Amino acid sequence: MIIYYDGPCALCHSVVHFILRIDRNSVFRFAPLSHLKKENQHNFPDSLVLENNGEYYFEGKAILGILKRLSWQWRFLGSFLNLFPLAILDQTYRLIANNRKRWTLKNKRVCPIIPAELRNRIQIIQS
Repeated sequence: MIIYYDGPCALCHSVVHFILRIDRNSVFRFAPLSHLKKENQHNFPDSLVLENNGEYYFEGKAILGILKRLSWQWRFLGSFLNLFPLAILDQTYRLIANNRKRWTLKNKRVCPIIPAELRNRIQIIQS
């Protein structure tokens, strides 16, 4: 499974770093969203996209799909969030996505420093 993220977004990099840390079974690989847009003719949103066996998930479905494949605590959170209508999850996701570039993080570095043992899970695409 691949999680595509907005490369220039500091919040997105923080999410990638967080998932790398908690994904003990190395379920996910990561790549910048710009690569996905180059390889496909689809109009993908400017945020996180989950790809699983050629299927693409966005917004609330992407978050639920990610949580479902992590440890039991995160699966439990995903089950709880699944009780809410998808429209509410999508609206909350869009609220965060639309404002993420306005919010600054304590560490203003855009590119995360990935530990050497996790670098093989980041897909760097050369043009």
